[in-house]
Amino acid sequence: MIDLDTMPPQPESPADWFDEIETRPAVLDAALEYAASGLSVVPCMLPAKRPPFGWLMYQAEIADEITIKKWYKDDPTLGVGVVCGEVSGNVEVIDLDGGA
Repeated sequence: MIDLDTMPPQPESPADWFDEIETRPAVLDAALEYAASGLSVVPCMLPAKRPPFGWLMYQAEIADEITIKKWYKDDPTLGVGVVCGEVSGNVEVIDLDGGA
């Protein structure tokens, strides 16, 4: 049996890299930055990760800044989704959830 009193102290767990970030960007700021970078974004309901409206038009065009601001003004609880494929420069995503 191991005597826990005689074991050397364990080093602290390394800090999560998020702890090194002074401030995290607001969701709206992130959505605007992604769109300015050429990614087609849509708002997503969480935790379902699906847009609260039909989004097929954003497979062909990137929403403008006014539209994106309206989405998040109307519902600031929304997350950000990126439309993959040609509209976003052929970006592809692998999304792993849960115990993946």
